[in-house]
Amino acid sequence: MNYITAVLLLRLLNTAIVIKKIISSYNRKLMQYRTMVAEKINIKISVFELNKYQEAIENFHFAIQYKPNCIEAYYNKVVYLLELNNVRRQ
Repeated sequence: MNYITAVLLLRLLNTAIVIKKIISSYNRKLMQYRTMVAEKINIKISVFELNKYQEAIENFHFAIQYKPNCIEAYYNKVVYLLELNNVRRQ
């Protein structure tokens, strides 16, 4: 094996290690994000049960900002807005 081949192999190995670290970091952050969204959804359900509708709506809004394709968050936000409107009318 000549010098250039050895350098190229080391370069490829280094690139593979860096890519593995990047993927690992991405997966960790993705899990943290999913946990955060799940926590927000659980918080909003608890808040609803305590009749704190505005706080629940804010938590849904937060969940939507971080996961715009979460249909459950949109649906629940509308449900809470309607419930808040009903409470205010009474």
